Amino acid sequence: GNIDLTPFITKNSDVLFASNRTGRLDLWKCRLQAADSDKQKLDLVHSSEQIMMNPQIRRDGHTVLVTVYQPDNLTPPQIWSFTLNGPKNILPEFFCNGECPAWSPNGRRIAFQNGNPSAIYKIESDGSLLDQLSPKNSPASFKQPAWSPNGKRIAFAANINAPQSQEDTDIWIMDADGSNLTQVTSSQALDDMPVWAPDGKSIFFRSNRNRHWGIWEIQVP
Repeated sequence: GNIDLTPFITKNSDVLFASNRTGRLDLWKCRLQAADSDKQKLDLVHSSEQIMMNPQIRRDGHTVLVTVYQPDNLTPPQIWSFTLNGPKNILPEFFCNGECPAWSPNGRRIAFQNGNPSAIYKIESDGSLLDQLSPKNSPASFKQPAWSPNGKRIAFAANINAPQSQEDTDIWIMDADGSNLTQVTSSQALDDMPVWAPDGKSIFFRSNRNRHWGIWEIQVP
């Protein structure tokens, strides 16, 4: 009877996710594969008045970035960070304005979206060298960046061909410096939430084409 959202699998086979089990969206953790019932126990990672979603863990397995929304919706989305194995019930620290953070494979950089219409930015893990990757002054929305396994390209969802509609987005890729924009999917549906296959040869994404939500896969050009 609860809503569980935005799962992220850690290198230790834990699943970090958002859930409203406490009556608000907090961060929880459970085992992906449990050998016995004890390992299936859920752990509350962080709980506060803020809405926390979309946890992303650095390759070191400890540093977590999370998107924070204020219940009053008056404050723009923010990205906060915390240590996964740190004290519980302590609020993460503010990192930058934005949402949907994604660590680069080497853990040195972070891609995220920010603004309205949203653009995709890149920033160093220490908060320096902020750089907009998506085209400047574009009326389109660029969302949900995802690094390729080798860190050379970034996949994202964008309504470049229909900037007036938020229901007609496609999957695109670009080089990590923002160059060489390439369209991957082409439909009049909502294609979003791209995830790279481990070999980097294809992308999985969500789509409501055929009037049904599903998970699709496409080869990367």
